[in-house]
Amino acid sequence: MRLTERDLEIIRYVRAFGCMTSGQVAILFGMNIKVCQRLLRRLCRADYLRNLPMPTVKAGRCPNLFYLGSQGAFLLDAEVSKPRLTLKLSHQRRNTDLMISIIREFSDSGLECEVLPESVFRSINPSAELIHDGVFALRRNGKSALFMLENCSGTESVKSPNFHEDIEAKLKRYVELFEKANISLYENFFELNFNRFRLLFITNNEQRKSLIGRLAMEHDKHGFIWITTLRDFQRHGVNAPIWAVPALDQYNRSILER
Repeated sequence: MRLTERDLEIIRYVRAFGCMTSGQVAILFGMNIKVCQRLLRRLCRADYLRNLPMPTVKAGRCPNLFYLGSQGAFLLDAEVSKPRLTLKLSHQRRNTDLMISIIREFSDSGLECEVLPESVFRSINPSAELIHDGVFALRRNGKSALFMLENCSGTESVKSPNFHEDIEAKLKRYVELFEKANISLYENFFELNFNRFRLLFITNNEQRKSLIGRLAMEHDKHGFIWITTLRDFQRHGVNAPIWAVPALDQYNRSILER
């Protein structure tokens, strides 16, 4: 089977995200869903990809998750890793949706956008205490900016005296990372130089946005933590003026504002 450049890009993205649905691939590459499904079946027949049916409560055919097959693993010098159908995978898929939205938003903007998905971050930094839901870098005219993404689905405790691991503890780790400017791993991965980073925190509703905003005001002395809701992100995009900067008491900001 002769691979096209698009085939190669699909295989690389499936490896980077760990697994993808046909819908995610279609959105990422701007393809008709039927055309995309035929292409993915062709890659599966040659074992560049494999597919795993996902359980669903809806009647009809189960949707598939696509992951790296033996030929794809050989091509990329990687390993075949069949995804496990867990709650963690559900969160990972939601993170993939966010990262795809970001890639698509900047694809025609004149900005170069590169991503570091959670699965890749874990592979290059397996001992990390702070695991991001996504990381992306933007570059234009010799300038670059680094963004870390947290997707709050509402399952984590915001602040609790009974739990060591909560959102407040996570924010404290981000503050430590920011103040120490310990970003060489990201500079090496993207092959870019950054002036620190910005944390983009997406909450599942306004109430949690308010609660996490208060923590940001308490711990963030630099104004690097920016917050919005998933609803606003999905409606308007990552670069729209939807972000609040609690530490600076600023609202309706765009991530590319100077």
